[in-house]
Amino acid sequence: QEAMLEFAEFPTTHGVFNLKMSIGCSAGPVFGACLGDPAIGREFVLAGAGVEACAQAESAANATQVFVTPSTWERIANVAEKCEERDGGIEVLRFRRAPRAPRKQPAILRNPEALDAVVAEARRFLPPGIAPKIEADPESPHIDSEHREITVLFLNFWGVRYDEDPQAFVRLNGFYTAMQRIADRFGGVVNKMDMYTHGDKLM
Repeated sequence: QEAMLEFAEFPTTHGVFNLKMSIGCSAGPVFGACLGDPAIGREFVLAGAGVEACAQAESAANATQVFVTPSTWERIANVAEKCEERDGGIEVLRFRRAPRAPRKQPAILRNPEALDAVVAEARRFLPPGIAPKIEADPESPHIDSEHREITVLFLNFWGVRYDEDPQAFVRLNGFYTAMQRIADRFGGVVNKMDMYTHGDKLM
């Protein structure tokens, strides 16, 4: 939230925007999986009770607040200060900074052949049209933005028991892939699967 102060008044060509952010945080086991038809695109998603608790914590937080679940507070109480407890969660006032270990360069970056394989696989996780833009100017840290007319659809779904059903991946991937193929048939893409306060949603 301290970093957001830099954007409190953000000038643009359409005027000054006041940007604020609310943060929710939870800790615990989650369901993770790579979904989608490899021929169309892949997405790594997280779901389950831990993710749902995170969404609920974020919805309880007001702008400029950091709100954590009780189980999360148990893990960070020794490095954080509590502001107040409400709505089944805890607002964090500030963190006491802990020393960080120096970062090491991943071994894969020192192996060109392995890196090429990772880059090839990473292409599957990029939206259509992005990879060619990166390859056209690989040294550039930016990709040109664009405006275009599109249709956006949000699809809210629920019923997958991520933490209990051993077939959760089969059910979720089957549903996700079916929606992905329908969108692809009309020139569209599944942009992402996201957590929601009730179930999950596709965009």
